[in-house]
Amino acid sequence: MIELATDNDIEMLKKLWLESFEEDSRENVDIFFEKIFSRENTLIYRYGKDIVGALYSLPQSNDMYLYALATATGYRGRGIMSGLIRYFIEKNGKDKGCWLIPEEELLFRYYEDRGFSNRIPVYSYEFANEGVDCCITDVNRIRELSSEVWDRSSILTEFGENVMDYVLAEEANDGMMFYEITSGGGGYYIAEGNKIKQYGMSEANYNIVRPEKKVERYALGYNCSAEEFSGFIPY
Repeated sequence: MIELATDNDIEMLKKLWLESFEEDSRENVDIFFEKIFSRENTLIYRYGKDIVGALYSLPQSNDMYLYALATATGYRGRGIMSGLIRYFIEKNGKDKGCWLIPEEELLFRYYEDRGFSNRIPVYSYEFANEGVDCCITDVNRIRELSSEVWDRSSILTEFGENVMDYVLAEEANDGMMFYEITSGGGGYYIAEGNKIKQYGMSEANYNIVRPEKKVERYALGYNCSAEEFSGFIPY
């Protein structure tokens, strides 16, 4: 049976998540449920007393980001996720686009067969910090900086502060480095090596460092194209 999740389902949802995404830590999953989880945006497939499928959606201004779609190992191949996607689109996706990020080519074909037909590039950025003065700072300082008016990312305006807190906490747990730009109007960026995961900076500093945009992977959109796409993807 497909229905919305309740607060009583959280522990079962965490168990399903960790079973389905082995690379995710329990700490990061706990942060998701603390910062982002909402009953009205979580669809589940309940079989008896068990939750065997889950679909999370994060609302944006123009579309919905589908996240952490999971089916219990013993129930895969039975149409459970197809049913959740179909139900979600019938309720939400006809008038509002939605998108997701498949992790491998096999999943691209799976979702394309279910109507996600538009491949949308997901970018990463590379730049040297030459020409700007930086210092390594902590996640709380980056959280403050990310809410400033010169923030060039749309994650706050599109998803809200709770999602920003989740992303920052997850990146901190995963060993990302947080840099505050202290010259030229200020700013920040979050990096893994020389790959920029997220940034916000003054126009002056942006013109100095000129981030080189590269296609890292692709998202898939339903009822939305790359031109219409409003999502900021921080990975």
